[in-house]
Amino acid sequence: MLKRGIALGAVGAMAGMACANWAPVASAATGDLTVQLGAPIVGVAALPTGGGYWEVGADGAVFPFGSAGAYGSLTGRRLNAPIVGIAAAPTGKGYWLVASDGGIFAFGAAGYYGSMGGKHLNAPIVGIAASPTGHGYWEVASDGGIFTFGAAAFRGSMGGRHLNAPIVGITATTTGKGYWEVASDGGIFTFGTASFDGSMGGSRLNAPIAGMAASPAGHGYWLVASDGGIFTFGGAPFDGSSVSASAGARTVGMAPDGSSGYWEVASAGQLYSMGDATFDGAVVAASKGPTIVRVADSQVGSADALRYGPSGSTWCGYFASWAWAQAGVPIPPTSEAAGVGTWALTHGGTVLPPIASPQPGDAVLWVAAGTAQVWPDAGALNYPHIEHVNIVTQVLPGGDIVTVGGNESGAVRQMGPYPASGASSYFGQTIYGFVQPPA
Repeated sequence: MLKRGIALGAVGAMAGMACANWAPVASAATGDLTVQLGAPIVGVAALPTGGGYWEVGADGAVFPFGSAGAYGSLTGRRLNAPIVGIAAAPTGKGYWLVASDGGIFAFGAAGYYGSMGGKHLNAPIVGIAASPTGHGYWEVASDGGIFTFGAAAFRGSMGGRHLNAPIVGITATTTGKGYWEVASDGGIFTFGTASFDGSMGGSRLNAPIAGMAASPAGHGYWLVASDGGIFTFGGAPFDGSSVSASAGARTVGMAPDGSSGYWEVASAGQLYSMGDATFDGAVVAASKGPTIVRVADSQVGSADALRYGPSGSTWCGYFASWAWAQAGVPIPPTSEAAGVGTWALTHGGTVLPPIASPQPGDAVLWVAAGTAQVWPDAGALNYPHIEHVNIVTQVLPGGDIVTVGGNESGAVRQMGPYPASGASSYFGQTIYGFVQPPA
């Protein structure tokens, strides 16, 4: 059952209002919620015994599902830094949000025990873990530094040590007498009573690790990659992953269900349940695609390059970024075609492979015809590899696409329809991939 409503929760001495920007429920059967996200989803936390969970956005918006209560959020409030994580109170009647500057926001029964907000940090905060007693929490920074509050004891850290890759998360043991840090390359670092049951450090990964969770039984842990891949260690069972289901979605976190299952969440709110974990709904981000298409189509025939950016040469990137910006995507004027993709990847968007089915409003990037297959080499997402960009305005039933681009023989022009696989014969270029804007 979807929980809607307003609830007050302490944020130090702050109160918050939940659901302030929610749109009507899209599916009464699942509790799916269609909402225009103000920022990408960055994490998920579950009730300790399962039965519900919360999704949180970088702007502090909190979306409860199942039996998870609405205890407040930061929607509409000015933040000094984006939210990067959420942790549930052990009672299930509240939660903490943590920002990249170390600020802590407590709601419901989650007590406020201090924060790193306003203090000097050598590296940004990337995660939070709650003490099993509920009377404290740990913050972890990308350099492995640990900051403890309340009853959460300091058991050591990677702060000041060499790391092959940045830390992306922290998980506490069920006893609270230890914790694990996980790096984006899958390296695991243990402290206190946390046992080392293996890692992906030194192994080839298709995508970086985005987070981890400890088995509720206390014997093992899961790692989750940004492509939805799951890696299990110790007694943590493998109950599946969202790799195939989440193609094109960027997984940002996971949470155990209190038994043997778990949930994965992606940046646009997609929620995938595995094993015993039940699906109680998810955020469905209202697409900006139709507005992007209307903006792009309205410019067909325009030859005024300076309307879209400060340069009248090689202005396809300026046009694509302008079209997105006019539809509410907060992308700055972007000169290089590749810049549309790199900006999206760092702001909650996604780059899909050339064989994927794009959506209207996505950008399409091209490389020179004859270029060796570069997907999914993100290192090729730059100039001069990427030569051109358009906006996808139609996807026809047979899969052909229609696009609109700037600097097409000196003007904004509609191109197609043409098959993605045949773009090289149509344009003299090959499609590198399709770029989905952040929700």
